[in-house]
Amino acid sequence: HDCTTMSDSRKRLALAIVRHLQSELSDGRMEDGTEDSLEVAVECLTNSYGLDLSNTAQMDQLATETSLMEMFESQSRAAAAKSEPASDEISAEDRERAESFKSRGNDLLKNNKFAEALEYYTKAVEINPRDPIYLSNRAAVYSKMRNYQQAIEDCHKALEVDPNFSKAYGRLGFAYMNLNEMGKAKNSYEKALQLDPGNQSYKTCLQVVEQKLASASAESASSPPPSEGERRGAAAGAGPRPSGGGASAGASGGLPGLGGLDMGAFLNNPAMMNMAQSVMSNPAMMNMAASFMSSMTQGGGASGDLFSMGQQMTEQLQRDNPDLLEQMKDQFEGKEGKEDDEKNE
Repeated sequence: HDCTTMSDSRKRLALAIVRHLQSELSDGRMEDGTEDSLEVAVECLTNSYGLDLSNTAQMDQLATETSLMEMFESQSRAAAAKSEPASDEISAEDRERAESFKSRGNDLLKNNKFAEALEYYTKAVEINPRDPIYLSNRAAVYSKMRNYQQAIEDCHKALEVDPNFSKAYGRLGFAYMNLNEMGKAKNSYEKALQLDPGNQSYKTCLQVVEQKLASASAESASSPPPSEGERRGAAAGAGPRPSGGGASAGASGGLPGLGGLDMGAFLNNPAMMNMAQSVMSNPAMMNMAASFMSSMTQGGGASGDLFSMGQQMTEQLQRDNPDLLEQMKDQFEGKEGKEDDEKNE
């Protein structure tokens, strides 16, 4: 085939097959002697369809939102649902029970009792598995528990029921972001914003994802091409992002005494810089900052001014952009990634 004129849809399908084969290889579940055959199949597909697995831009362009296995499972569930006789309408009593379970799950989630919240959301889903809110809320708990694959599955189930449910797309983007699948995260956040254009949390997260994609692309352009073995290992599927906290964070630009806050990441985050500019445009904050600097230069105690500034900034963030506040907290505490702090319905 002429790879220069081949349609993107055909290349996208070929890449999905390649990713599936690489996943099979990385899982180590294949029988002895079959690995070489799969590796040859991957090489044949990449050559035949003009796929360069080291080309970040091409991979992002051709990446599908879901894996080939996820597509297959989704279609299998849809086909099974069509073949099953229509279930009886859920009774008013059962609906009330499901809502009660969901509300109880919300309360538990607010108190960080994730395992208990998961139990109650699951009870609600068992009563009414076609309610996208129950599925989306359970996805939020899975993400809190760092079970991002399960969160992705629940988000897809919710979107099968309601393809216009923006919150499911937002939580899908969050799960992909924490699995370092930035191309899929970007697509998810873009769809969430199409449905909910005024959502500041989605805008902030999309900025972070786009920044990471740009950084990865720049790094790829400046680095020598990886070997075939390195490409196979990198493309086999990224796991959860490594922790940026502790000593490593301090070594890479953190400030002593601030729990390893990465100031480089802070200053390079456009959402955080916009927030800082917005806060400092407040005359009261400017006066407090001037007082703080004056106390510092004169050798006086400035802790009171600093505390007041921090308190006001926190209050404004909590009001205007709670997700960004959570992201900053995670920087201080050295967590893997910011939590999905959207309110459940």
